[in-house]
Amino acid sequence: MRLLVPLLIFAVAGPPAARAEAGPPAGAGCLYGTVTTEDGEAVTGFLRTESWDTFWDDVFTAVRSESPWAGQVDPEELAKERRAEYFREEGLVARLAYVLGGGDKRGNDQRQFLCRYGQIARISLDRDGAVVETTDGGRHPVGRRSRDLAGELTVAAAESLVLDFDDLREIVFFQAPAGALPPWRRLSGTVTTTAGTLVGFIRWDLSESVDLDLLDGEDASGDHDLPMGLIASLAKERDGTRVVLRDGRSLLLTGTNDVNADNRGVAVEVADLGRVTVRWRDFVRADFDLPGASGPARGDFPAGGELTGVVTDKDGRRLAGRLVWDLDEGWTWDLLNGSQGGTEYDLPMAAIARIEPEGDGARVTLRAGTVLLLDEGTDVTAANQGVLVMADGTTVRVPWRRLAVAEFGD
Repeated sequence: MRLLVPLLIFAVAGPPAARAEAGPPAGAGCLYGTVTTEDGEAVTGFLRTESWDTFWDDVFTAVRSESPWAGQVDPEELAKERRAEYFREEGLVARLAYVLGGGDKRGNDQRQFLCRYGQIARISLDRDGAVVETTDGGRHPVGRRSRDLAGELTVAAAESLVLDFDDLREIVFFQAPAGALPPWRRLSGTVTTTAGTLVGFIRWDLSESVDLDLLDGEDASGDHDLPMGLIASLAKERDGTRVVLRDGRSLLLTGTNDVNADNRGVAVEVADLGRVTVRWRDFVRADFDLPGASGPARGDFPAGGELTGVVTDKDGRRLAGRLVWDLDEGWTWDLLNGSQGGTEYDLPMAAIARIEPEGDGARVTLRAGTVLLLDEGTDVTAANQGVLVMADGTTVRVPWRRLAVAEFGD
């Protein structure tokens, strides 16, 4: 039921953006750049990773090689807090296992690096790792085996190439020239859920996002591999998914994770909000527009900067300065993760006005006025390791249980 909160606000305040086809030309939103191999050969064109990242608003996901703020916190203090929180949540058996097993295995210190491709200038790779250079001038070391630095990279140029990430030395990102057209078109439309509707760019099963991607399934006549661009709508039924093609044909497909309960979810990129991922249990149907616009262009992503604001603790103390949320998100382009009613949100920190711990999660108020009640994960629950406030050469950490509200600067 809580998903009704943002959807009703959209209905009152007006939709967060025009429909997808009103956006920039077909190639403007597509990843583009020059890829250089270890042998020094360079090729320029539209880019698509093996993890299906294709557009500037897709999220680059990696694991930080080191935390920029590791030296600002006392690891023993964090361990004590984690232990206390675990003992508050768990029963006697789990507590005993905690003591005998040497701690809470959920609370690892490995930190993700999440960033929209539109805010990445360059990725430099070597055998040991990679450095992501953001458009604000930052340099962020990440692990070489991160999800989006593994497998293959397709470069669609005059002659398309498929390159192995292990053979790459550098990727430099920039806007495609005016008039350049990619070989694919982005999927967009309306997704209906058990709680309302979402309008934006669609990523089916968290993978199929362009017209050339295939929807797999089977019926009594055999196996089907259907290009997504030929599909008008997809609707969940008890035994599978009802597929209606643009030529009017209707198929009930089963047998694969594209069309049954093993589907990983439907992600919708909603302008002025971020990525909203609907779990299969809450999905009702998707109605696709004719493929057209590709989303925001590279220039639509501001370089951003350090996260700033004011933190108030439960004693009423107010601390202003540079903020680092959950010892992890320290820039306006960082993403906050959480769920509401089973629907997952990836929200740019720049879009958030304030966060208040509430119940088992947090009340998140966006600058556009939308209010979300988020839980799950570490960003918005008691697993959060606190907020750093840095000012005048000093650093203060406010633990989650002491936090009353965080208000973020413009």
